[in-house]
Amino acid sequence: MKNKLWKLFVLLIVLSVLMFSFMFAENIEQKACLYKINSSSKEWRTFTTKAEMISVTRLSEEVLQSLSTVELLEAVFDYPMSIDMLLYNTSIEGVEALREHCQALDRFLEKSDALSVADNYVNDENDVGIRMKLNAIKEYLGSVEK
Repeated sequence: MKNKLWKLFVLLIVLSVLMFSFMFAENIEQKACLYKINSSSKEWRTFTTKAEMISVTRLSEEVLQSLSTVELLEAVFDYPMSIDMLLYNTSIEGVEALREHCQALDRFLEKSDALSVADNYVNDENDVGIRMKLNAIKEYLGSVEK
């Protein structure tokens, strides 16, 4: 009897791990498909102007409307030119400049819960770039709230 229970327990653990793996892989796939291209692709390196880069990273209105506030914030982090916001003299200038061509950022900043979402966002990957972008966005939101 103990042997059967032990086997059942192990089977449940294995099935749980497999289910989690599939769910995680599906989320990665969806996230990767939001933008048609990323900054490490061969096609990206063929662009010679910022206008070309902006045009291939446009999101449809349908996609933008379907995203939650958290998903919009993550879309900002995934935006191929999001690093640009860190290249200005101040965080506020950087966020304002990026907002002009990053639809996800513009839509995120319009949300009433944007500051709350930014404050509570968990950077699971502990990515320094995401942390810096998040801090810039929070500083911008804090300056607007005052």
